[in-house]
Amino acid sequence: MDPNKLTKKGIVKQIHTNSKIPMKNIHEVMEGILSCMVAALNCGKTVELRNFGIFKTVQRLPRMGRNPKNPAVPIPIPAQNRIKFRPGKHIRRTAVSQ
Repeated sequence: MDPNKLTKKGIVKQIHTNSKIPMKNIHEVMEGILSCMVAALNCGKTVELRNFGIFKTVQRLPRMGRNPKNPAVPIPIPAQNRIKFRPGKHIRRTAVSQ
């Protein structure tokens, strides 16, 4: 496993080590939190986690793209919904200081 990557399983293990809460319970809570966030984003709501950041869906407008192999032929790219993340103050400060 990549030492520079923190996965969901790694978060569960870290919380278990620090709190001694059973890993199964931590995993269930984490899955519940993530499913609530996904459901809210799918409804077009903004998910705001204080001191962490804000997740919101934004719609990218349709545009014309180019095929790199044949740049003379324009390709229409349809409108798409994307998830945008804006880090909170705490994350910005700690990430910059390291």
